[in-house]
Order: sequence, then structure tokens, then C-alpha cells
Amino acid sequence: MIDQNLELIQNETVVLTESGAVVQFHYENRKNHCIDYGGDVGEVSTHLHIKHRIKFWGRDNDLITYRDNMIMSSNIVGELIAAKSDLMVGLGLQAYTEVFDDQTGKKSIKYIPIPEQVDNCLRKSKFRKRFLNKAVYQYWKNANVFAEFMKAKDGSLLWIKCIDCKHVRAAEKVKGEIPGFYIAANWELPLNQKSTIGNEENPVYYLPNVSEDVDWTDPEQVKKLPDHFMMQIVDDFTVDDGYYHHPNYWGGEDWIDMANTIAPWHKANIKNGYTPRVHVKVPKDYFLNKAQYSQAITPEDQQKCISAAKSAQQKFINDLNSYLSGSDNAGRAIVTTEDFDPILKEWKGISIEKIDYAMQDEALLKLFERSNDANISAQGFHPTLAGISTQGRLSAGSEIRNLLNYFIIRALPRRRADILEVLDIMLYMNGLYDAHVKYTFEDVMIAKLDEDKTGMSNATTDVPNAQPKPDLQNDK
Repeated sequence: MIDQNLELIQNETVVLTESGAVVQFHYENRKNHCIDYGGDVGEVSTHLHIKHRIKFWGRDNDLITYRDNMIMSSNIVGELIAAKSDLMVGLGLQAYTEVFDDQTGKKSIKYIPIPEQVDNCLRKSKFRKRFLNKAVYQYWKNANVFAEFMKAKDGSLLWIKCIDCKHVRAAEKVKGEIPGFYIAANWELPLNQKSTIGNEENPVYYLPNVSEDVDWTDPEQVKKLPDHFMMQIVDDFTVDDGYYHHPNYWGGEDWIDMANTIAPWHKANIKNGYTPRVHVKVPKDYFLNKAQYSQAITPEDQQKCISAAKSAQQKFINDLNSYLSGSDNAGRAIVTTEDFDPILKEWKGISIEKIDYAMQDEALLKLFERSNDANISAQGFHPTLAGISTQGRLSAGSEIRNLLNYFIIRALPRRRADILEVLDIMLYMNGLYDAHVKYTFEDVMIAKLDEDKTGMSNATTDVPNAQPKPDLQNDK
């Protein structure tokens, strides 16, 4: 059998370049990367060469990298996540105060400049670059946000940094609590084999986990915190395996994989001339020089005859491919001659038979559309807000305004409150917290052109919507 050249086109999908066949490998025992199934605790050495046990993230401890690859291969999922992240941040942080009408009790919001000391603290610590932008994206993509805190000698907070989920693994629980987290540049290598994890080239660092029960308004509790620590402070708690949270859209993993596979499949078929179109039958040992082979005395001589036959057969395949494949060779005729075997009373030689091959393009394109519909639905986000057309068109202006307003009202208040809790912690630790000054993200709404020539109007959503923002001091 002639060895085919293989070309990897996506994850576990390969093309046999000689024949143009597309092959996708599936493993029945893989059991989804989403939830762990046994063998989910591994041992690792930190940079101090101390052995610790970690919780795998996914069956093979590579769920986040696997998810990143899936998203990068998708034509819409990454853009949907990016659009939700952009809308969540809006125009950036905005300070405000709440004003209540004494008679009606109605609340109104008054924008104010961010206090100078707070603004200086955020700029000096690079809060937006180190934490905010990355945290919002991690929130929507992986449903986990890991915040790394660094204290100064005086107990104030120097900075907060968001660590990408692919670099973080939780320590095995002790009495039901996660004692800390481990950080490494690369967790993909198997921990039960010799690898670079845990040595000088790829060190593993440990940061203690601070309990969510800490009272940040109590200076004594804050003073006892370690100088360098981490918190799994923000998460989307809809799906939780006890250690990590999982984004809701990941229930559509198979739909993402299906949509990702269809485009490479079409590309491979186009590249290979929509093969197979013909079936070429070659008698066994057709290219073997039987006379020389029968006269070969040593195994070396016999092997030379076999090698020559393989080379001749490969040359025939290459010549046939170059003769038939490609648009320039469409409709070519092939003429062959056959030998008649008087003993078997049959013709023996190479035969070429036509194959009636239906590409099912329309069916696959419809499947691709349905896959994308499923991926969009899993995001809980209208594609128009991400600039993605549906049914070949974008929505009307009034529809887009309503969709944007609905998303801001329904999806953002709780999630914004989660993210901004980290800001409250920083303000508490640096003595900058003011109960009368609250923070949110400023929204931009789409306005009618006859109302505003820019097509934009500023708006804001309270955190959480229509209720006073919970005070950490009274929400223990």
C-alpha cells in the first residue's frame, strides 16, 4: 500500500494530499474537555522544588488552550465574545452619585469626575491595562477571572493584575476550600511524564488564595493578608465543577467544532479538484518485473525488485494526479490498453471507472448556517451588535437600538458589579473608598440622526440596575 502524504488542516482533521480525501479523527474515550472525568489531580513542583497537587482544568489539563484554538478557528464566536466585552466596558469607568427624590423616592444618577486621588491610583497601578480590559474578556470567554494582588510595605495595594486562565491551576482543596493557585507559562505538557513543567525553563509559582469572607473594611483583617496573593474573585457561576466555572456557551462545543470543520473540508475539496471523480483499479503486482523477481537469488535482489515496483507505482499515481487534477484538466480523456490472459479468459490491466460523486454543497452550507445559528444562540447575544449579518443582512437602526438597550439592561448590571468589586477592594486597601461615590461603565447609545448628528448619545446603567449598589461594609 502506498503511503499518502498528510496535511493537517484543523485540530484532528487531515487531508490525504494524493487522493484529496478528508479524514477527521474522533476518540470515543475523550469525554469532552468541559468537565473532568477521573485522573483529574496531578502533582507538580514549584520554583522552590516543593511538590504540590493541582486540579486539572479539563480531562487532559488543556481545556483553556483547546478552547482558544476552537475560538480562533471559528468565524463568529471570537467576534461575539469581543463585542460583548467591548459593550461591557463601554466608554470606560465613570464615577457618579445617586440622588433620591424625597417625595417620589425616584433615583437619578449624577455624573461626577473621578476623584483626583482615585484617578492617580488607577493610572499609577495601570488598572485598565493590567486588570480591567483582560478581566472583562476572560469573564466572557472562560467565566473565570483570576486577580493577582501585590501589597506595598505600608499595607496599601500597589497593583492588581488579571492572569490569563490558561496559566492558572487551582490547588487541591483542603477541608473544602481552595488554599491557593499555581501559575505556569505552559500547562499543556503531561504532568505525569518528564517535562519542562516545574523546572527553571518553565517554573511554577504558588500564590495563596484569599477567602471571599475577608472583610475589606476591617483594617486588622487586611493587615494580616499576605504581601502577594490571588483571588478567584469574579466568576460566572452558572456552571461550576467545584473548582472552575464554565461559560454557558460551551454547551455548544460540538456546534463550534462542526462549523469549524466544514470550511476546511470545502477548501480541501476545491484544492484537490473535487476528487474522487474516478476509480483507478491496478492489479496487484502490476508494476513488479516478475521475470527479474523470479530470477532474484538473494533477499537483497528481491527487495530491489519490490522497491522498483513501488517507485513505478508511485510515479504512475503522481502522473495520473497531475494529468487529471485541477480545473485546467477538466474533461480530459484517458486511453489504456489491456492484456488478455488466455488461461483465466479475462482482460488484466489498469481500469478506470467513473464515480458519480455528489458534493452536497447546499446541504453542507445549510448545516454551516445552522451551526452558526446554534453558536449565536449559545452566546445569548444578537449577532447584529457584533456586526455579523443574519440572513444576508444587518438589522434596521431601530431594531439595533432596542437590542443594545436590552443587552445593557439584562446582561450587564450583575456582571459589571462582579468586575467592579475588584476596584472597591483596591479603594478600601488604599484608603480611598467613599461610600457616596460609586463607579460604573459609561454606555454609548445609538441615537436617531435627527436627534443627534453624531448618531450617539451617552447613557449609563446603575450597578446593579435600578437599585443602589451594594456596599461591601453592609454586604458581608
